[in-house]
Amino acid sequence: MARLYPPVIEEVLPAFCLNYKDDEKSGATINVNFNLNRAVANAEIKDMVLRLRTISTNKYIITENIKEGHAISFNLIDGVCSFSIGADPEEALIDLRVGQYYKLQLAFIDLNGAVGYWSTVGTIKCIAQPTVKIANFNANDTNIFNNEIIGEYIQNTATGDSSEKVYSYQF
Repeated sequence: MARLYPPVIEEVLPAFCLNYKDDEKSGATINVNFNLNRAVANAEIKDMVLRLRTISTNKYIITENIKEGHAISFNLIDGVCSFSIGADPEEALIDLRVGQYYKLQLAFIDLNGAVGYWSTVGTIKCIAQPTVKIANFNANDTNIFNNEIIGEYIQNTATGDSSEKVYSYQF
């Protein structure tokens, strides 16, 4: 059987959040939007795999061989692949750092378990979970007389990335 053609992904992907619990890494979820290659039918796909490596050192953090301890789910109709990384210290999570850029690739696994061709490389950044709120907004009031809406973007200074800033936003 021929190898499956890869999913089509963007060159620059949305950032993913590194989750913390009591200032310790507690997991991460990477969501990647993709388009199904027209040469591949839905019935031919059994699973998907992801590989992730740092841009600075080119070191693989996650390869197709590391599947235990991680959960991958995908939706061929919506074109979304969600990859959850567990918090086990022996796993790849220990190598994920806030502010670091990574190269990401996806591949399909066919019904026989063979890994297909790898997609083009997408660039993705790891960030801490931000807090976005509207200043002077009270959930218990109707706020109909509030003409000024100012958004606030906050990251935990201990785990956040100081280079991640919102410069302007309009409603």
